[in-house]
Amino acid sequence: MAKILVVDDNPTARQFAGACLKALDHQVTLLAPDCLFQVLAQLHQDPPDLLILDLIMPGCPGLSVLRFCREDSHLKNLKVIVMTSHGDATIGRDLVEVLVKPVSIGDLTRAVEALLVPPALG
Repeated sequence: MAKILVVDDNPTARQFAGACLKALDHQVTLLAPDCLFQVLAQLHQDPPDLLILDLIMPGCPGLSVLRFCREDSHLKNLKVIVMTSHGDATIGRDLVEVLVKPVSIGDLTRAVEALLVPPALG
């Protein structure tokens, strides 16, 4: 079981991701962000194993959250899934998976498992 933080301004997307992840027995926190600092405070207060992040949110741009995480010594290795209706291949880097909305249960499950399960050795 992993601790997962879902940050999305869309309540339907948040609830969908939360329900999928809880069905997989993960500990899930849902956050409707008011501002970037609210998300960063949550990440520092209770660091998750995985962050699921919307890209376009009023007052809290997903790219800014991602940039701050990569520049923060405590969060730089945080695994992130970006769920967005605006596909952007330029954000795909190590520890980041991009899913274009609408996201299926299977796509979300595969992305979560790919980031949380360490690759087999040998």
